[in-house]
Amino acid sequence: MTLRKPLRKLNYIPEILYEAPEYKGQKTNPIPYVVIPKDKDMPVGLFLLEYRETGEFEVGPKGKAMPIEEGPFPHMYVEFDYLIECMTSLFPDLDIKTATKEIRVALGLKPTKEESKEAGEKILQKVEAKEEELRRQAELDQRARIEERKKAQETN
Repeated sequence: MTLRKPLRKLNYIPEILYEAPEYKGQKTNPIPYVVIPKDKDMPVGLFLLEYRETGEFEVGPKGKAMPIEEGPFPHMYVEFDYLIECMTSLFPDLDIKTATKEIRVALGLKPTKEESKEAGEKILQKVEAKEEELRRQAELDQRARIEERKKAQETN
C-alpha cells in the first residue's frame, strides 16, 4: 500500500483541548482541538478510554459518596481522509465516491464535501433571491412614497 504522506512514528502525546469561554455564560465549543508541534504530525487515529457512570455510589474517603464507574472501554477514532486514502489504495475496484457517501450518511454526516457545497450554494441562491426581492420591493415602496409626496405637494 503506497500512501501520499508516509506516516511518522507518533513520538509525542497529543493534548486534546477545548476552547475556554471568553465570558461567563458563553457556551463552550463542543468540538475539541489538538495543537500539533511544528516538527510533528497529526495522528491518523486517536484512542480514548470511556468510563461510564453506573448511577450507583460507594463510600469514598472521609465517608463521601463516590460514583461507581465501569470501564475502561477503549475507542479509536480515525482521520476520515486517511481512511478514504487507505480504502482507495487497498480496494482499487471500490467505487470510493459511493462508499464515502454511504459511510458519511451512516455516521450522520453530510454525504460529501461537494454535496455540502452544493447545498450551501442552494441556500446562498435562496438568500440572494430573497435579498433581490426585498431590494425591488424597497425600491417600489420608495417610488410610491415619492409619488405620494409629489401629489401632496401639488394639492397644497
